[in-house]
Amino acid sequence: PMNRIADLNPAAEEILGRPGGSLVGRSVTETLGVWLGVPGSVLEEESARQDLLIQVNGEDRVFELIVSPLAFREGGYAGRLLVLQDVTEWRAMGKELSSAKEEIRLLSEMLPMCAWCKQVRNDDGYWEELESYLTQKANTQFTHGICPSCKGKLEDQRGGGSGQAQDDPEDGDETWPGPRDPGITTS
Repeated sequence: PMNRIADLNPAAEEILGRPGGSLVGRSVTETLGVWLGVPGSVLEEESARQDLLIQVNGEDRVFELIVSPLAFREGGYAGRLLVLQDVTEWRAMGKELSSAKEEIRLLSEMLPMCAWCKQVRNDDGYWEELESYLTQKANTQFTHGICPSCKGKLEDQRGGGSGQAQDDPEDGDETWPGPRDPGITTS
């Protein structure tokens, strides 16, 4: 309760590079706070959690500082337990995992498509028509028509048109009625 160091375990002595006896009875804020670069307010809180960058044997390490309250059996406040846990490898693995998740997310948003025939490669590595793929993956249903640009090109190929789309009397916009046109046969 007086914010003084009561004990240090051997692991803490090794991290601090000092024998525990030399620090017992000293102010936590003035010793560990200064040495660890932690604001005194964090060390004086009843409970807290913070990551710290500490050099150990010339190597930067990431430690998680956990401050937990210690209570008497009958109630009341006995002090605090400060735990420094080396989480360097965990944080590095967490970054790698996040990076891998992001890469998977980006790859899952890509759809391999043939630039020539417009077929897509499915998850099993087989190529299939885009419509079939989307019907299976996205439960999408398709209807077909022909856009004004393609209608004009088709009429130019047939030699019977100006290359400009005509208004469809049924729906009033510039679309070609497709199979309803008596000059086109479909199978």
